[in-house]
Amino acid sequence: MVDAAGEEIYRNTERTLTGSRFDSPDIEILRDDLCKVLYEAVDEKVEFLFDDRITSITQDESGLEATFANAAPRRFDLLIGADGLHSGVSKRAFGPEENFMHRLGDWYVATFGMPNFLGLAQGCRYKGICGFQFCRAS
Repeated sequence: MVDAAGEEIYRNTERTLTGSRFDSPDIEILRDDLCKVLYEAVDEKVEFLFDDRITSITQDESGLEATFANAAPRRFDLLIGADGLHSGVSKRAFGPEENFMHRLGDWYVATFGMPNFLGLAQGCRYKGICGFQFCRAS
């Protein structure tokens, strides 16, 4: 972490921004990158619906039926809700998120990819300005 002058005031050499250990065999991947990898891997074998939302889910022994705001209802063996934070799919499948969410205070994180112009190796650089923090993860 750096102060307003860019001077380092804290360094974590054990964990990433999301809490994973650097020496872990696990990997972290940004959502956009994961979506691209999965989309390209299944090619035309899987149906994707974009720019729509699920309005109801009805499950039985042989699968489920999903109704949509725009598209016709469809029957599926498996439904993957990739609609992000505060997921409407999760809400319809499991109930209100308040039943499952545990707040940890006023912590908000947004991440994005960018060139590693600072030459960071397995780390992040945070800058706190007026209550905001900016981070660059390598």
